[in-house]
Amino acid sequence: MEAISKIDSMEDTIIHIREPETRPLTTSFEMEKDIAIEYYTQLTKDEEVKGKISKIVRKIRTDHISECIEEIAGLMGLEKVYIKIRVRDSKINATAMIPRIESKNILHKLMVYIEVMLEDLALSLGLSVGSITIMTMKIG
Repeated sequence: MEAISKIDSMEDTIIHIREPETRPLTTSFEMEKDIAIEYYTQLTKDEEVKGKISKIVRKIRTDHISECIEEIAGLMGLEKVYIKIRVRDSKINATAMIPRIESKNILHKLMVYIEVMLEDLALSLGLSVGSITIMTMKIG
Protein backbone atom coordinates (compact mmCIF):
# COMPACT_ATOMS: atom_id res chain seq x y z
CA MET A 1 0.00 0.00 0.00
CA GLU A 2 1.15 3.51 -0.70
CA ALA A 3 -0.53 6.87 -0.25
CA ILE A 4 0.57 10.44 -0.83
CA SER A 5 -0.83 13.49 0.91
CA LYS A 6 -0.25 16.90 -0.68
CA ILE A 7 -0.71 20.58 0.05
CA ASP A 8 -2.33 22.00 -3.08
CA SER A 9 -0.87 25.49 -2.77
CA MET A 10 2.71 24.20 -2.66
CA GLU A 11 2.29 21.41 -5.23
CA ASP A 12 4.66 19.42 -3.08
CA THR A 13 4.48 15.95 -1.59
CA ILE A 14 4.39 16.45 2.14
CA ILE A 15 3.50 13.11 3.69
CA HIS A 16 4.67 9.98 1.93
CA ILE A 17 3.22 6.88 3.55
CA ARG A 18 4.90 3.61 2.72
CA GLU A 19 3.58 0.29 3.95
CA PRO A 20 3.40 1.11 7.66
CA GLU A 21 2.19 -2.39 8.45
CA THR A 22 5.49 -3.91 7.29
CA ARG A 23 7.90 -1.53 9.01
CA PRO A 24 9.94 -2.69 12.01
CA LEU A 25 8.26 -0.16 14.30
CA THR A 26 4.73 -1.26 13.55
CA THR A 27 5.47 -4.97 13.44
CA SER A 28 7.18 -4.70 16.82
CA PHE A 29 3.89 -3.37 18.17
CA GLU A 30 2.00 -6.09 16.29
CA MET A 31 -0.09 -3.38 14.74
CA GLU A 32 -3.68 -4.34 14.13
CA LYS A 33 -5.06 -4.00 10.62
CA ASP A 34 -7.77 -1.58 11.76
CA ILE A 35 -5.14 0.92 12.93
CA ALA A 36 -3.39 0.78 9.55
CA ILE A 37 -6.69 1.27 7.75
CA GLU A 38 -7.71 4.18 9.99
CA TYR A 39 -4.27 5.74 9.63
CA TYR A 40 -4.36 5.58 5.84
CA THR A 41 -7.94 6.82 5.70
CA GLN A 42 -7.37 9.78 8.00
CA LEU A 43 -4.07 10.88 6.52
CA THR A 44 -5.29 10.70 2.93
CA LYS A 45 -9.00 11.57 3.19
CA ASP A 46 -9.67 13.42 6.46
CA GLU A 47 -8.96 17.02 5.46
CA GLU A 48 -8.47 18.23 9.03
CA VAL A 49 -5.95 15.56 10.01
CA LYS A 50 -4.15 15.75 6.66
CA GLY A 51 -4.07 19.55 6.83
CA LYS A 52 -2.76 19.70 10.39
CA ILE A 53 0.04 17.20 9.79
CA SER A 54 0.95 18.87 6.48
CA LYS A 55 0.97 22.24 8.27
CA ILE A 56 3.46 20.93 10.83
CA VAL A 57 5.76 19.66 8.08
CA ARG A 58 5.45 22.89 6.09
CA LYS A 59 6.26 25.02 9.15
CA ILE A 60 9.33 22.95 9.97
CA ARG A 61 10.54 22.86 6.35
CA THR A 62 9.96 26.46 5.30
CA ASP A 63 9.78 28.59 8.44
CA HIS A 64 12.60 26.88 10.34
CA ILE A 65 10.53 27.19 13.49
CA SER A 66 11.74 25.92 16.83
CA GLU A 67 8.34 24.83 18.13
CA CYS A 68 4.99 23.94 16.60
CA ILE A 69 1.83 22.89 18.44
CA GLU A 70 -1.24 21.62 16.59
CA GLU A 71 -4.53 20.40 17.99
CA ILE A 72 -5.82 17.47 15.98
CA ALA A 73 -9.38 16.28 16.51
CA GLY A 74 -10.56 12.82 15.58
CA LEU A 75 -7.45 10.67 15.94
CA MET A 76 -8.71 7.23 16.93
CA GLY A 77 -12.12 8.81 17.58
CA LEU A 78 -10.80 11.09 20.35
CA GLU A 79 -12.05 14.65 20.63
CA LYS A 80 -8.66 16.32 20.99
CA VAL A 81 -5.05 15.25 20.71
CA TYR A 82 -2.29 17.85 20.82
CA ILE A 83 0.93 17.17 18.95
CA LYS A 84 3.88 19.40 19.83
CA ILE A 85 6.95 19.27 17.62
CA ARG A 86 10.13 20.90 18.91
CA VAL A 87 13.27 21.39 16.82
CA ARG A 88 16.44 21.95 18.83
CA ASP A 89 20.08 21.44 17.86
CA SER A 90 19.05 19.70 14.62
CA LYS A 91 16.97 17.19 16.61
CA ILE A 92 13.20 16.85 16.48
CA ASN A 93 11.19 15.84 19.53
CA ALA A 94 7.46 15.21 19.56
CA THR A 95 5.12 15.42 22.51
CA ALA A 96 1.61 14.00 22.36
CA MET A 97 -0.82 15.51 24.88
CA ILE A 98 -3.99 13.46 25.10
CA PRO A 99 -7.13 13.55 27.24
CA ARG A 100 -7.48 10.96 30.00
CA ILE A 101 -8.33 7.64 28.41
CA GLU A 102 -9.82 4.87 30.53
CA SER A 103 -9.42 2.14 27.92
CA LYS A 104 -5.91 0.67 27.75
CA ASN A 105 -6.79 -0.75 24.33
CA ILE A 106 -7.63 2.71 22.91
CA LEU A 107 -4.49 4.17 24.50
CA HIS A 108 -2.34 1.42 22.97
CA LYS A 109 -3.88 1.96 19.53
CA LEU A 110 -3.42 5.74 19.79
CA MET A 111 0.25 5.36 20.72
CA VAL A 112 0.87 3.00 17.81
CA TYR A 113 -0.98 5.43 15.51
CA ILE A 114 1.14 8.38 16.68
CA GLU A 115 4.39 6.42 16.42
CA VAL A 116 3.62 5.51 12.80
CA MET A 117 2.60 9.10 12.07
CA LEU A 118 5.92 10.37 13.46
CA GLU A 119 7.76 7.79 11.40
CA ASP A 120 6.11 9.14 8.25
CA LEU A 121 6.78 12.70 9.40
CA ALA A 122 10.48 11.83 9.73
CA LEU A 123 10.55 10.28 6.25
CA SER A 124 8.75 13.30 4.80
CA LEU A 125 11.38 15.60 6.30
CA GLY A 126 14.19 13.49 4.85
CA LEU A 127 15.18 12.09 8.25
CA SER A 128 15.85 8.49 9.14
CA VAL A 129 13.13 6.38 10.72
CA GLY A 130 13.23 6.74 14.49
CA SER A 131 14.84 10.18 14.42
CA ILE A 132 11.73 11.76 15.95
CA THR A 133 11.23 10.68 19.55
CA ILE A 134 7.98 10.92 21.48
CA MET A 135 7.03 11.81 25.02
CA THR A 136 3.44 11.56 26.22
CA MET A 137 1.48 13.60 28.74
CA LYS A 138 -2.01 13.02 30.07
CA ILE A 139 -4.41 15.97 30.28
CA GLY A 140 -7.04 15.95 33.02
